[in-house]
Amino acid sequence: NLLFEEQGPSDPMYFEEKDGAIHVYHITKAAAEVSAKLRPVYEGRKADSAVQDLNVLYVISTRARHELYNLFVKKARKTPAKEAKLSDLFETFRSENPPAHPARPEVRKPAPPVEITAAGIRPEGRFETQKPTYSSYFETAEGNLVHEMLAQFIELPADPAAGAAAQFERLAPKYSFKFDRAKVVKSVAAFLASPQAASLFVPGAQVLVEAEFVDRDGGLFRMDRVLLGGDEVTVVDFKTGLENPEKYAAQMKNYLAIAAEVYGKPARGVLAYVDLVKVVEISA
Repeated sequence: NLLFEEQGPSDPMYFEEKDGAIHVYHITKAAAEVSAKLRPVYEGRKADSAVQDLNVLYVISTRARHELYNLFVKKARKTPAKEAKLSDLFETFRSENPPAHPARPEVRKPAPPVEITAAGIRPEGRFETQKPTYSSYFETAEGNLVHEMLAQFIELPADPAAGAAAQFERLAPKYSFKFDRAKVVKSVAAFLASPQAASLFVPGAQVLVEAEFVDRDGGLFRMDRVLLGGDEVTVVDFKTGLENPEKYAAQMKNYLAIAAEVYGKPARGVLAYVDLVKVVEISA
């Protein structure tokens, strides 16, 4: 077996599965050493990598029938490694006269992690300004939060502002982002209070929320809101941010084709731009 000394994870992109969602982080070694929140994620992947290396080493070391030769290429070091390496398992010696193993140098333990908080005299920065390369993750998470908030309302709440605030408080904590509470609540409340929303939240209507449909090819699609009843089916797709007619219209027409086939009657589509308080009808 030809083996090389293992290296730690070099990709700063880390993923954590929590509460049924995937959270993405950009973690450096320096950040992990001082953050109580990031360090477990960093160490977890590091430990998983070490376990995988041990598993591979076990497999290749237990398949020989008669003889086994391990050729280990070690990295030249000026100072001893701070942590144990797989290469430590392979010492140079003759089998009939193994040398005594030297005492392992004391490993200096890192300082206990601390939680860094924003200074009281400086307003706390938004996530996307601190990590601009992650702005798309933040926008996607904020859009998902708005969708979840709207999905809680089968009918329009008597007090849109109070209803939006209550759903924000309940749903926002499960995300690993610091959302602008005032902005999100104001946007959702303004949409719910608008005349445009009245036709989408009809009292007593049969409504499917976050409904999943499968097309003929087996593709899975999730529709934000489907209104049943009458001579047609209405498919509502909530959008945050700016309009994108070309992209969203094509997506909606696919939804309408699926809904019309499933229910056997005409389907009508509505693109509801929450931030713009605007609805646009799409025909099949």
